Amino acid sequence: MPFNPGKNQQTLLDLVGTAEKDQFAAEAIAPKSSNTPSIYQQAVYDFVAHGQGNAIIEAVAGSGKTTTILQSLNLIDSKMDVVFLAFNSKIAKELQNRVPGHVQAMTFNSLGHKACMKNLGNVWLDDKSPKMAKIWTAMYEQGFISEGDYKYMSSATNRLVGFAKGLGIVPADMKEKYKLVSITEDTDEVWFDLIEEHELTKNMKMPDSRLMEVNATLVKNAREALRRSILDRREIDFNDQLYVPVIFNLSFPQFDFVFVDEAQDVNLVQRIMITKCLKANGRLIAVGDPYQAIYGFRGADFNALQNISSLFNCKTLPLSICYRCAKSVIKEAQKVVPHIEYHESAIDGEVTALGDYGKVQFDAKANDMVICMANAPLVRLAYSLIGRKIPAKIVGRDIGTNLIKLIEKFKAYDLDDLENKLNAWCDKECAKLLKKDQDANTDKITDKFDAIMIFIESSGAVTITDLIRAISSLFEDEDGKRKDCVTLSTIHKAKGLEADRVYILDRWMLPKFEGAIQRAGIDQRVNLLYVGITRAKKQLLYIETPKS
Repeated sequence: MPFNPGKNQQTLLDLVGTAEKDQFAAEAIAPKSSNTPSIYQQAVYDFVAHGQGNAIIEAVAGSGKTTTILQSLNLIDSKMDVVFLAFNSKIAKELQNRVPGHVQAMTFNSLGHKACMKNLGNVWLDDKSPKMAKIWTAMYEQGFISEGDYKYMSSATNRLVGFAKGLGIVPADMKEKYKLVSITEDTDEVWFDLIEEHELTKNMKMPDSRLMEVNATLVKNAREALRRSILDRREIDFNDQLYVPVIFNLSFPQFDFVFVDEAQDVNLVQRIMITKCLKANGRLIAVGDPYQAIYGFRGADFNALQNISSLFNCKTLPLSICYRCAKSVIKEAQKVVPHIEYHESAIDGEVTALGDYGKVQFDAKANDMVICMANAPLVRLAYSLIGRKIPAKIVGRDIGTNLIKLIEKFKAYDLDDLENKLNAWCDKECAKLLKKDQDANTDKITDKFDAIMIFIESSGAVTITDLIRAISSLFEDEDGKRKDCVTLSTIHKAKGLEADRVYILDRWMLPKFEGAIQRAGIDQRVNLLYVGITRAKKQLLYIETPKS
């Protein structure tokens, strides 16, 4: 039987010698047991154990990347210093119990914090009273900013400073004076690009005629806040754990191997951290998927894998077989990411569009997952399930907290007053955005409005205290999917989760499949479609919110 390699298989064959190609060909067409590595996994193992240089492992959703990484770590000489940089502290803690003894599992933040503690002494990480919020308040109390700026610009300023830290920007007048390392030049153009990219001023209560003035003021304020943050070495925040050790050129622990998980979400400062902790002949293995890059709003570099590959001269090794999803689910995902493959042992599964969940047999059960682009449809569905005695929770304690903060902001004396103030707020904010031809950006405003109104209508709340209690009780911390209820989640929050049966609610909010292949990996909304589809292990069902 002739062997005709696919695109990714050909990529692997190009990396091996002639004698090994026949072996790959035989393995590619031979049946495998569940414990036999795929040709993709074997290529990774061979590269780690016997290869030279650095690699990007492009791992599709459900490709068993954790298993592949753990096995790769076992192939490294125990005398070598190895670090595994995980996406968050929960994953790092879980992996520390599974990696070999000579391997350290930690986050980028933990790595940066260690550098700060070693070089700067006993710095204080304060996550309960954020450093930037205190700096902003001090700037107001000292008269550096006006009352209007303090009221309307605090959130935008703090976010802008965070994005600036992710790029390693140092105020120009501080660079030489304090011998700091600036990764990105401090120019107005760079700052204005950050404001535009992250739409930081789109919801401010300012007339259009003042937009340039507002942006200039925002940059001036952010520069001053950044300057004060740099000068305060006693206290660091979450962003400082990455930023401070880079701009102060602090020494990092050195490693023979650096493994990076979720590398598609790495920013510029994190890339510099990698260079600082690699030994002279050290090797980098970065694992990620460009089609799962969905965190640009947090400051992630959307071209992270490409930039890592260029900086470290990486080879690319694919992990293209999904072991999570049924064949029908993978065929659906291939409409977005053509190179994802299903495992030969995968079940056929099901992909079905059910339509309006109020008109069809919608029999969601415990352990099922419902995902959506927005929160309001999830809140409505949650109360529909609860009304049918089906326990339901929404992932994301922070989402509930933000809704509660918005409610408290209105200082309403009862629910009727809250509704009036909420309506006025929504109309005003949406009108401003429409005037700027930013109709797409009204979604975030209407989503919050709709979510709170659904709580008012469905929770049985009599007072605002009741309403806040209802919101708090429905949103869960992001510790994973609960087993005793239906889990509802936005797609952003669902990344890393999976379920046998997944419902995608209001598919119309996501891009159409037509043209998605060309835009995947570039358009984050297309990537969200791919992430959503690949949460389903056996069944993927599309449902819609009732129209009335």
